[in-house]
Amino acid sequence: MRTGDHTRVMVTHLDWVTFSERPEDKDVTAEVILGADIVFDPDLIPSLVTTIRILLARSDQGLAVIACCVRNQDTYDIFEKSLSDQGLKFTKDLLHDITPPVFLLQIESR
Repeated sequence: MRTGDHTRVMVTHLDWVTFSERPEDKDVTAEVILGADIVFDPDLIPSLVTTIRILLARSDQGLAVIACCVRNQDTYDIFEKSLSDQGLKFTKDLLHDITPPVFLLQIESR
C-alpha cells in the first residue's frame, strides 16, 4: 500500500478456507500477492483461488505472483482450470525445466 512517498509492506497469514467468511478479513487488501509452493492439495485449490480473486478484486491494479513447483500434473491442471473458471487472467513462464518443473504465474483480474 502506498502512502505519500512511502510504501508500506505487510506480510500476513491467510487461512484460504475461511478467508471469505471471517468478518475481520473484509478490509484486507493487497496490491501484490506473493506465493511459492502453495499449489499442492487439490482440495485446497478452490479456496486458494477464491482468496486470490477476492483480494485482486479489492485492488485497482492488483497482481498475484505465484511460483509453482509441479510435482503432480493433475493438481497443477486443477489450479489453472480453477483460475480460468473464476475469471482470472494469468500468464506463466517456465523457470526451471528439470523434473519437477517450476512455473511463475502472474495472475490478474480480467
